[in-house]
Amino acid sequence: SSTRVDTLDDDLIELLVMGGLKSLTIAPESGSDELREFLNKGFDNEQIVDVVETARDKGIKSFKLYFMIGLPNERFEDVKAIVDLVERISRYVKVSVSINPFVPKPHTPLQWFPYTGFEDFKYGLIEMRMRSRYLFTKLSKMCNVNVESVERFAVQTILSRGDEDVSDLIELKPSLRVAMKLGLEKYLGKIPLDSELPWDFIDHGYRKESLIEELRRNVNILPKT
Repeated sequence: SSTRVDTLDDDLIELLVMGGLKSLTIAPESGSDELREFLNKGFDNEQIVDVVETARDKGIKSFKLYFMIGLPNERFEDVKAIVDLVERISRYVKVSVSINPFVPKPHTPLQWFPYTGFEDFKYGLIEMRMRSRYLFTKLSKMCNVNVESVERFAVQTILSRGDEDVSDLIELKPSLRVAMKLGLEKYLGKIPLDSELPWDFIDHGYRKESLIEELRRNVNILPKT
C-alpha cells in the first residue's frame, strides 16, 4: 500500500527509517497538480519532490510511484507531466513506476465518468493505447516501469459498473473482445447523473446526492481540454 505524501513529514520519515524502511511507495496519481486537486490529493509536485529529497537525506534508497492515465479531461501535456515528475524524482532516488488506466468505480464521485476519459470510447481506446506506449517508451529509459493493459482495465470497468447483463462475460473468457461482442461497451461510457445505477440499492454510508454535490464542486478544477 502507498503512503500519502501529505503525511510524510520529517518526523514520520525518520521513524520509518529507524524501523528499517529502505523504500517508500507513494501515489502521485497524476503529473498534473490540477488533476491531483480534482482527485482530492492535497499536495503538489513541489511537495512530492521535497518529500523525496528529505527521505533520501534520511536514508530512503528507493521509491515506487503509482500513476493513472485516462482521468477526466486529461490532456497529453498532463501525461508528459508524469515523465517530467519521474525524471525529477529519479535524480534523488532509485525509482520504479506503475501506470494504471483510471477506473471510474461505483460509490465514488467519479462513477459517472467514462472509461478513458473520452465520451467516444473507440477514440478514447486509441488515445489510451498511444499514451501507454508513450509513457513506457519514455519511462523505461530512466527506471523500471509497468504499464497495465488498457483492455484489461476496460473489462474491470465493465465488471465494476455492470448489472446482470455482465454474467455472460463472467462465464466466458472475460476479455474486451468478448465484452464488445456481447454489447457491453455501454458500461464504459459516460453515465447521466439522473440514471438509476445497478448499485444504488447498496447502503455504503454516503447519499448519492452527496456524491453528486462533491462531483459538481470538484469538476470546476478540471483542466479545460
